[in-house]
Amino acid sequence: MQTRTLSKPSFFGVFLPEKYNKVQFLDDLDNYIKKIEDLGYLKEVQNNDEEIKYHVHKIIKEKVTIDILVEFKNKLQAYVESV
Repeated sequence: MQTRTLSKPSFFGVFLPEKYNKVQFLDDLDNYIKKIEDLGYLKEVQNNDEEIKYHVHKIIKEKVTIDILVEFKNKLQAYVESV
């Protein structure tokens, strides 16, 4: 299992301009991360006050299983035969 550590305040502050709205940026970032979690590409594996660790799924390899590919192949083959 591969995990990535995200320490938002210290890491992202380096890349933002001084007058950038950091609070809004962090809120937006939290929302984006939550959406990615909802889609199943991130899984929180550890959470403490300073950092959150996520397991990052390999998008294609872990989301498209051999069963899904076989089903797709069968549907495609049935479609080709019907045309």
